[in-house]
Parts: sequence; structure tokens; C-alpha cells
Amino acid sequence: MSITSFTGFDDNILRRCDKTQRTGHRMIAWMLCLNIGIFYSCTLHFFNISVYHPALLYFIVFFMSYIFLAYSRMILATHDHDLAYYHSRKELLPFKTDFSTFLRMSVIFIFVLIAGTGLLLWTTEALFFDVTERLKSGFYDHQPEILTEFRIINRDFDSLDNISDRLRLLPLILGPRKWIIFLPFLFTSIIFLMPFYMKMYLRELSDGEYERLESEIESEIAVSQYELSWNIVNEIRKEKFGLQAIRYESFYDPPFNNRRRFPPLDIVLKKEH
Repeated sequence: MSITSFTGFDDNILRRCDKTQRTGHRMIAWMLCLNIGIFYSCTLHFFNISVYHPALLYFIVFFMSYIFLAYSRMILATHDHDLAYYHSRKELLPFKTDFSTFLRMSVIFIFVLIAGTGLLLWTTEALFFDVTERLKSGFYDHQPEILTEFRIINRDFDSLDNISDRLRLLPLILGPRKWIIFLPFLFTSIIFLMPFYMKMYLRELSDGEYERLESEIESEIAVSQYELSWNIVNEIRKEKFGLQAIRYESFYDPPFNNRRRFPPLDIVLKKEH
């Protein structure tokens, strides 16, 4: 399996494309694989604080990484052009951002939040360890206001061992440098969205030869499967019931069905000989 097929692209189509198309799609594939590795590492640190059983921890992390890969492949694969438009005009309708695109991209931010939080906990792990050691050594015992802020009661330091309290304490620990908290989320947002941006908005890739060949193949498959379905229907009518071959069409452009037939009837009968 090649890296392009692993990330959801069709190698048979890519072989028929020029070098620019092949290079561009390989770059997207490598970036997606890099994102999977980053997501895996960050998610491991995200759950490492709250999941103590190693087998369960790695199962959760592998499962989440698989979901991220599958969803990313789905977005790249569903960057579809209007097949009806291509079938009738043999050219691609330029891609436009719509509500479905926004909805699909918004789900990516769920993965961004998980990975960004994991990266934040990962990069501040040494800082929390240092603070915890100071608390345990009594360094802050003469500063009860700090213990109050940290919600430390009877020298119980369990509040530093869960995600929610660590996120709550980070602004207190960082002080004027608390703006650093947003950097992991900015980093994961940019790097996770980059492959989808390249595929959807770089004209050479979004409206290039790969998309044209893919649209041509998919439109021909849709038409051939539609014709095959009608042939099977009429064979059943003839062989089992002795009826003549007929065809019901409610649209002018089957099987894409964008132009519906109107009065006098929505359904038009067409005899086949």
C-alpha cells in the first residue's frame, strides 16, 4: 500500500496524472500522516493523566487516532464536484465553500481541541512537576494565599493530577505569560487544516487533472449502474410476469436527478423495444 492510497487517494488515477498532480497529492498524504503522528502523541499525553491502565490507555489512543484518520480520509474523498454538471458539460464546476464544508471542517476542531490540550499538558509537564515538588517540600507553606488558589487542603496534591484542575491552574502558574496557552491550539489548528486547505483551495489540486479524471469515472459509473438497474428491472418484468419493457423517468437528467419533469405528470413512461 502506498502512502497516497493509505490516505484515501486512488493510485490508478494518480498514475494517469502529470507530475504536479502526483507531487501535490503526495504532499497532502505525507502531511496527513504527520498529523496522525502528532495527534497520536498529543492524545497519549491527554489521556495519560486520567487513564492509569496501560492497555486501556493505548487502546483509547489507537482508537482515537483511527477515527481521526478515517474522518480525514472521508473529507478528502468527499471533496466532490457536481457530477451532473461535469457529465453534461465535461468540465468541473469551481469548488465553493458551503454550509456542508463548514460543518465538516468544524468537526476537525474537536480533534484540534483534544490534540491541543494534550500538547499543552505535554509541554507544561516539567513545569507542573517543579510546582508539585515545591509544594511538597513546603516552599509555599508561608504563602497560604497560593495554597488557597491551588485549592490545596491538608497537603493533598491530587488536584494537580487531573486535566480540569491543571488547565485551571495553568494561568496562575504562567502569570503574565499565560498567552502561551493558546499556542498549542494555534499550532494544531494550522497543521491539521493544512491538508484540507491544499486539497480544496489550491486550484492546481482542487480543479486539476485528478479531480477531472475522478469525476469522469464516477459519472460514468453512476450512469452505467443506472442503466444496468433498469435492464435488470425489465428482465424481471419480462421473465417472471410476461410484461413489456417500460421505463419510468421523473427527471430529465437521470441518474443525477437535478431537473425534475413537471406537468402534466411527474412520471413519464417510455417504452423500450
